[in-house]
Amino acid sequence: MSATITTGRWEYHVEHLRELPSEDALNALGAERWELAATTTQTDGTLVLIFKRPGPTLAEQITIDQRTRVQGRLAKEAKA
Repeated sequence: MSATITTGRWEYHVEHLRELPSEDALNALGAERWELAATTTQTDGTLVLIFKRPGPTLAEQITIDQRTRVQGRLAKEAKA
């Protein structure tokens, strides 16, 4: 199970795993600019890895928001 949370300045990604991730899996996260920030183990033995990376700049966020709106419009037009 994994989740990504954006707080403005930072984005966080949480992985819940039963075993250590492979080097390839960690390299894939690194290629997406994720950096391991913390680890913990739950009482059932689940390993929790918390990654962080800088959140989008204001200019990037505006572009993301615009793209999302355009994609939504295109999807509605395709259904009509």
